[in-house]
Amino acid sequence: MNNQVMITGENLRSFEGNIFKEYLLTNGLGSFSSAAPNGNFSRQYHGLFIRSYNSPINKYMALYNLEEIFNGKSLATYKFIEGGEKKIKRGDQYLYRFTQEPFPKFEYKVNNNILKKEIIMCHMKDLVGVQYTTDTKDEIIIDLLMNFRDVHKLNSQPILDYIIEEENGIYSFNLNNEKMYIYTDGLIERVTLEEKEDFYGEIENKKIKENIVYDLAIKDRGEKELDSAIKTLRIKFSGKNRYTFIASFEKLESYKELEILKENEIKRLNSLKDIKSTDKFYNDLRLAADKFITKKESTGEKTIVAGYPWFNDWGRDTMIAFTGLVLSTERYEDAKSILKTFKKFTNLGMLPNNFPDSEDGKPEYNTIDGTLWYFYGVYKYLKCTNDYDFVEKELFETLKEIIEYHVKGTRYNIKVDQNDGLLEGGDSNTQLTWMDVKYKGYAVTPRWGKAVEVNSLWYNALKVYQEICLKLNKNFEYDYLIKLFEENFERVFLNDKGYLSDFVTKEKVNNQIRPNQIFAVSLPFTVLTEKIKKNVVDIVKEHLLTPYGLRSLSDRDDDFIGEYTGNLYKRDIAYHQGTVWGWLIGPFVDAYVNVYGKDNVENIIENLKDHYYDEAGLGSISEIFDGQEPYRGKGCYAQAWSIGELLRVYKEQLL
Repeated sequence: MNNQVMITGENLRSFEGNIFKEYLLTNGLGSFSSAAPNGNFSRQYHGLFIRSYNSPINKYMALYNLEEIFNGKSLATYKFIEGGEKKIKRGDQYLYRFTQEPFPKFEYKVNNNILKKEIIMCHMKDLVGVQYTTDTKDEIIIDLLMNFRDVHKLNSQPILDYIIEEENGIYSFNLNNEKMYIYTDGLIERVTLEEKEDFYGEIENKKIKENIVYDLAIKDRGEKELDSAIKTLRIKFSGKNRYTFIASFEKLESYKELEILKENEIKRLNSLKDIKSTDKFYNDLRLAADKFITKKESTGEKTIVAGYPWFNDWGRDTMIAFTGLVLSTERYEDAKSILKTFKKFTNLGMLPNNFPDSEDGKPEYNTIDGTLWYFYGVYKYLKCTNDYDFVEKELFETLKEIIEYHVKGTRYNIKVDQNDGLLEGGDSNTQLTWMDVKYKGYAVTPRWGKAVEVNSLWYNALKVYQEICLKLNKNFEYDYLIKLFEENFERVFLNDKGYLSDFVTKEKVNNQIRPNQIFAVSLPFTVLTEKIKKNVVDIVKEHLLTPYGLRSLSDRDDDFIGEYTGNLYKRDIAYHQGTVWGWLIGPFVDAYVNVYGKDNVENIIENLKDHYYDEAGLGSISEIFDGQEPYRGKGCYAQAWSIGELLRVYKEQLL
């Protein structure tokens, strides 16, 4: 296993070998930069500067890319169409090293001359900077490529002529009624319409013919694969060994500010490490966690982006990732801010599941488990800080209201069954649990009634609330519910094979082997006997455990789908029907340790360590993996709860 993100030699110059690898830079404002380590854009979400206009939502492609020409050779790498045939521009043939500590750095060699390119983003600064260093004073030319669009959409007809203004030598673009300023120590020229004709998008009768090919669109997602980009400005560097380029949505004094901003960002990143620990992987995970913690513009507080490159902040994802990302990293002020953010959006005793990607979009409350994970987050916060004053002042009334609504009933018929103390909700047409895919109104994995992990979370919520009430001398009215639950959970969920049913309704009992039963063992409060806990861990290990997490369904089940690929329909039906989820490694490790101890934990997570450094999102963990070998990472290449849960159990169980 490599202990850093580094790709060299022929591995770097393999075009196909780098399609499935991606770097990520973020700035704490929802903006990011991403591409493959050979500089190629293999998906529509790749761009040098993708800017969030309302953190962390409304993301647009502010600056598509830069194409460098060094010693007369183009360093651009991309697939394009010419004469009806797909071809590859191979600037990567000059690339001999890619590293990412802490910023992505590309090192090229042309005619034995060296050019180093480093891409920089800084915390709470809406800008991207690029530093070039050479061992020669030969001229370097860079072309600015633009394709201003919603990052989730490909333009059928992108802008041909951007409004470019110049004042006192500073050039700017007007994008969404905001200016993006260009700062550089090079000589800037405007590119004419004729000069824009290139493989990025040939111009015919003042219309663009899309020519850029996104491999991942076809290979993994069955989506539109063609795009285009327009040359707008050309910058020429000469006479020095070091050059700077900045694209910024805030005014700067000059290009020289990048060096100061870079130094400050390196100091900030170093401050996030645990100086008492010599474990590099642990400290690398702490840095990876930082990429997801983001300002929420609408509240002025913090939130957690569920995953890059396409997710916003989700209630369930935030609460599951919360413990690892902000508590295992001792970011307690961020923890309080996130808890306050979601408190503000609590309605009818429910946390929002999703914030739509628009300024006027209303939160969606279609989750039965996301709200219960909030109690787990509060519990872990208190175990880390003992800060009951904060909980009493800021959170107690919200916690009380949530319990009350769940007892008397709220949306989607979510309520406690007073006969057995168990929580139920939904119907065959609703998707309220984390296995939540619906395709054109069709529930792919319908789980309604009484779901096993929902009730494990409900019991924990009651116990957490009970502890808080006792500590704060508040009245706790639900001892009878705890007793009722403890008397009935095993009776309702334990099947004749010795493991737990996945969900139970008045009409049916679902005994498919899924990972949801593991939470009855892994969560802090459990009602199971030692024998049943062992049975649950053993059945999950036998049927669901892979080197990268737990399958969402046993590979021996008739409904099992082993590969997550293809168009939206094919992906949706596979999402929870065998696909491996990296975040589930956390609860599995906890449950395993509860039964067998810590001896084998390092072996269980070893492949995820390799994945972190060498595969998919370099320096992160994928959202999901195929359910069968070779278990390739899929979905978001950097997922908050995947990093959060790995970080949490790594610290709690191994350090």
